[in-house]
Amino acid sequence: MMKSISWILLVCLLCLQVYADETREQQIEKLIKQLQDADSDVRSNAAMTLTHEISQGNIGSEVKDVIPTLTRALKDQDVGVRSSAAYALGSIGSGAKDAVSALIRALKDQDVGVRHSAAWALRPIGSGAKDAVPDLIRALLQDEDKSVRAAAAWALENIGKDAVPALIQALQNPDANVRGSAAMALGNIGSEDAVPALI
Repeated sequence: MMKSISWILLVCLLCLQVYADETREQQIEKLIKQLQDADSDVRSNAAMTLTHEISQGNIGSEVKDVIPTLTRALKDQDVGVRSSAAYALGSIGSGAKDAVSALIRALKDQDVGVRHSAAWALRPIGSGAKDAVPDLIRALLQDEDKSVRAAAAWALENIGKDAVPALIQALQNPDANVRGSAAMALGNIGSEDAVPALI
């Protein structure tokens, strides 16, 4: 009797697991559809929900399915949607390297929040974002907002050695904040090439 109850419970648990997996896939499909909704609040909330789900590790191999839709959302007419989409792509990390060119375009957005989100998103992509180095340097040297400049420096730091020559140039910038961010990034990268410039 106890063995049959144990088997029944095991089968029920396995069925619940299968149901939960199907539900997650359905939820992801629903969020992808919501990213294309006519209502900008729905689109923005969908991107924020994806950010949360990705950062919590709730979206596994399905994450590749959301990248194209999030990349398109970087061109959305609504600032909140563009910013949320960038954050969601950043939450994916190195798996979002196909979105680097779209994030580079977002670094030039008129909205400071979108520019900050784009720079922030490039950081976890790491060396996969090396094509963004010239635009991140431009953001580090020229962006009017210090949070964008700081996010650009952090992204360059995470890109690593590919960013060293540009960061060494940034040490000559007249803005002390730019020089400080560049020096910190170079120190954290740990490249011997930067030592003479830092002394």
